[in-house]
Amino acid sequence: MGSTIYYFSATGNSLSIALQIAKEIGKCTTQSMTAAPPDEPVGGLD
Repeated sequence: MGSTIYYFSATGNSLSIALQIAKEIGKCTTQSMTAAPPDEPVGGLD
């Protein structure tokens, strides 16, 4: 299981930075905070 970066972006600047960070981390996804909530629980123990 990888990491998830949650971002809020009205102009796209935060999205751009989130994507750059995710690329550097590797095995990481990005999720908009304005999107629908995920179907699976977030965080906690594996």
